[in-house]
Amino acid sequence: MSSHSNKPPSPEVARPSRRELLTRVGGAGVVLAGAALLARGTWDQGGLGVATGQGARQVRDYRLADASRNLANFELAVARGVRDGDGKAPSAEDLVTRALAA
Repeated sequence: MSSHSNKPPSPEVARPSRRELLTRVGGAGVVLAGAALLARGTWDQGGLGVATGQGARQVRDYRLADASRNLANFELAVARGVRDGDGKAPSAEDLVTRALAA
């Protein structure tokens, strides 16, 4: 027995018209926007006045404690690892040792 029949849908499940659909979607949008504004105003730490700053802006200082050192004078050594005949890569210890020796 087939679960689908060729009977027209009952009036309770009839497709809404385009106008009714747009009205429902618009109403749902208004309800969601209102709920979002209410939630933001209720639970947001700064409330709706976050955009208006109060006091001086605080920015962390990430500068070095000893600014007299010129970091541009440090040397950089790079050790490249080449696989040996067996396809084995050099160990990290070997690479660090070679870089420090350079």
